[in-house]
Amino acid sequence: MSIRPRRIGWCIGLAAIAAAAAATPARALSIVPTFDASITGAGNATAIEGAIGTAISAIDALYGDQGTVGIYFSVAGIGGGESNSALYTLTYADYTAALISDSIAAPYNITLGTAVAHLSSGNDANGARDMIATSAQLRVALGFAAVTPCFDATGNFNSGCGLVNDGDITIDPGLSTADQGPGNNSTMVSVLEHEINEILGGGGPGSILNDVQANDSLKGFMGVTDLYRYASSTGDCGGITTTPSFTTNSNAVACYSIDGGQTALVQMNQSGTGDFGDFTNTNDIQNWVIPGGPVPDYTTASPEYRMMNSIGWDPIPEPGTMLLLGTALLGLRLRRRRLTPA
Repeated sequence: MSIRPRRIGWCIGLAAIAAAAAATPARALSIVPTFDASITGAGNATAIEGAIGTAISAIDALYGDQGTVGIYFSVAGIGGGESNSALYTLTYADYTAALISDSIAAPYNITLGTAVAHLSSGNDANGARDMIATSAQLRVALGFAAVTPCFDATGNFNSGCGLVNDGDITIDPGLSTADQGPGNNSTMVSVLEHEINEILGGGGPGSILNDVQANDSLKGFMGVTDLYRYASSTGDCGGITTTPSFTTNSNAVACYSIDGGQTALVQMNQSGTGDFGDFTNTNDIQNWVIPGGPVPDYTTASPEYRMMNSIGWDPIPEPGTMLLLGTALLGLRLRRRRLTPA
């Protein structure tokens, strides 16, 4: 059963956004849900709200970026899930500078450190295309204060932004909420996590290739996960190469790589059906179709986790790491004070 392509709300583009704030590493992502009457009035409202809570708790527990992401949830008979996100535009230089700044501020995000070290090998390395990214990713993961949510308290999009929700998610109330065994999500939880990742900037909104295929107004941009898309010389990612991949050709094989095409994290959807930013038909959360079997819980071992790390969503650091890092930052701050003219 196919997960429906996401719809995207287009927010006011920013020709340039100020560089990300160089804040100390944070540890408190908070995704705040608002439930539509279609959920609160449903016969299985408790099960649906429970599944939403489980999906949110799993993702909140994985990422340490401080900030609030508001999401409006509703249900409809759509067979799967879909999401709307607000997109902002910024230059390649501003976006990659923010990634690098985040990598410096959060050195424990090893995936991001590797990814930014290989940006010069990937798509748009010459910065010819501007980037598009979701409001949640830019504001919370990368610290762009000028970016605000664009959906109101009832889930309506407004291009003026400055609102409370970063997107909305619709889920089919008929999806199973039954436990699929130890270490596995229910189908509804997996689909919800898939869609939440999209609000945060991964999955479908991470690639612009659907818009290139549709030949619409966004085709001149580059998506945030497109920077890590590499070609394979074989029918799977075992033959990954160091050649970037940015094509809608269904015969191509595209692989997600954070190390310049040396190794593959996962194979990307290149079928021409569904989101190019999603994964191929395996039992992963970010599949382009709803998996036919159990999907493992969303953990630090999930490929989705490293995908999100690579676009600026930082791990929650170990307490010892934070202590050492805090000491280093304190020393740097004191040194800067000494250099200040009297």
